[in-house]
Amino acid sequence: MHLCRLTVLCMAFALFGSNFLLANDTSSEGQPVSLHGEIVFSGLDALPWDSSVRIYLEDMTAASNPQFDVVAQRTIVTHGEQIPIQFTLPLSGAVILEDHDYLLCADITIGMRRQFVCKEGVSFRGKRLPEYVKLVLQRVS
Repeated sequence: MHLCRLTVLCMAFALFGSNFLLANDTSSEGQPVSLHGEIVFSGLDALPWDSSVRIYLEDMTAASNPQFDVVAQRTIVTHGEQIPIQFTLPLSGAVILEDHDYLLCADITIGMRRQFVCKEGVSFRGKRLPEYVKLVLQRVS
């Protein structure tokens, strides 16, 4: 029985290549997928109760466009949660296009002011979503 499953897995790998084994491959158009990760920052001992974290995914393909298209975003009210802040950003596979470049970023708002922004986002191309990301934020100067 186990040999049969191993044979099927090997055949699938041979037919479909490494995409078969990528957990976050969005090859099925419209199939829901998610980006998972954590957010860290320094420069503040504790987040206030009313802080909110916005995680967003930008389509960076239109390089001539000064403001890139945000294709997905999620806001999390922290309710006193501290770093690292875990997140999941759900996506529709239809918004991820094979020939586009994407950048995942986050920011933190305290009160009505954006206090932390991405030091460096996580980029990827097409349907090769990263398995798990760590977004490092820095205080707005």
